[in-house]
Amino acid sequence: MLHRSPALTAIYNEVKSSDRNHILDLGPMSKGCFDLFSGLSCRIKIEDIASYVAVQLGEQNGREQIDFASYMQVYGEDEKFDVILAWDILNYLELNQIQQLFELLKPHCKADTLIYMLRYVRKHIPNVPRFFEVKDQYTIEMTEGQLAPREVQSPSTLQLLSCMPGSFMQETMVEKTGMQADITEHVIRYLPSADKKHLVSRSEEDKVESVDLGARCERLHTSPSIEMINKLMQEHRDMVVLDLGSQAGRNKDRLVNLAGKYYNADIYQTIQNAQANNKDELNLSVLDFECSLKFDIILVWDIFNYCTPKQLSQLEKALALYSHKNTSVLSYVYTGKTLPTKPNQFQVVDNSHVKIISNAKDKNKKSAFTGVTLLKSMVNFDLNKSFAYRAGMDREIIEYFFVAREQSQIISFPLEQREVVEK
Repeated sequence: MLHRSPALTAIYNEVKSSDRNHILDLGPMSKGCFDLFSGLSCRIKIEDIASYVAVQLGEQNGREQIDFASYMQVYGEDEKFDVILAWDILNYLELNQIQQLFELLKPHCKADTLIYMLRYVRKHIPNVPRFFEVKDQYTIEMTEGQLAPREVQSPSTLQLLSCMPGSFMQETMVEKTGMQADITEHVIRYLPSADKKHLVSRSEEDKVESVDLGARCERLHTSPSIEMINKLMQEHRDMVVLDLGSQAGRNKDRLVNLAGKYYNADIYQTIQNAQANNKDELNLSVLDFECSLKFDIILVWDIFNYCTPKQLSQLEKALALYSHKNTSVLSYVYTGKTLPTKPNQFQVVDNSHVKIISNAKDKNKKSAFTGVTLLKSMVNFDLNKSFAYRAGMDREIIEYFFVAREQSQIISFPLEQREVVEK
């Protein structure tokens, strides 16, 4: 079974910039994985935790007998790893076992060590860890495996990171093109350094997608809302930003360089997958951040234009969970009779200008989405300002700038509603 792995691609792209990387693979020996990273002059060590866990799970009360301290190799004090490939192993461990494993690995991590893992999001998962054969930097072939009811509850992001002190969730990949529907990928970074704090993807997959979309049309849009956001971020250089737009070209965006931390969640991919499966509910595991995380600025761009009323309400409530009083939200509403077939790309180029990159032809609007619809849907946010038809603004865009209400007033939904419902 083939699985496209954008997280592996992102790790590969970071590793290939250096020829001094040391990889720890917690799975069994894989020729494809060895060839991929040794081709980048990486040193590779195999620590087959996956097979050990599989054997233990086959024994009576074997899960309780898992003891990594008695199984793992002894590493030298100076041996440090740049990348740890955990594959799907953590799906089979209790929280205390994840904590024990990380405590043993922690002395051999350094600043910016990357940890790669896959999380199964359904109630039935393979009965033992899978074998993963890397085909190239984009694709993994994995064994089918016999499915069985999940015996260990999937930890929340907060629970997972609490077992891994000093680690931060850098990337969450879900429902991207070619990914298996039951898998979410994570890239976790240990002790991120200042130059790694902008949490946006720079994978080659994004570049491939951006050039396959057809003829590009670029235009400059004067944005009063972006001018306000730039001013805020220049005054407060530690602001945390969530961008719901396309990841393509994000590393060139001015706001990425101004932000304290910059997260990206490509919501449109989730909308497309819901449409393909004739569902009106979004799988928002792409927004499965640690519960304590609060964003100062949320850039929705034109995403709301592509949501059904139910999806808009679901997404608005999800964003409210990660908002504090005065969190700023920017949304664009198209005013014309047509709508791009897919969201545009937006790149902030200076204090007040946004480059709009359109790769899709316009289509007639099917929904009656308007500014009034948006205002009625933003129950957890107050409209602060709106801008339209000003000098330099795109004539078919109205900007809405919202501010979150007091946390006690926020109408939200239980976190477990974000879990994928098994078919």
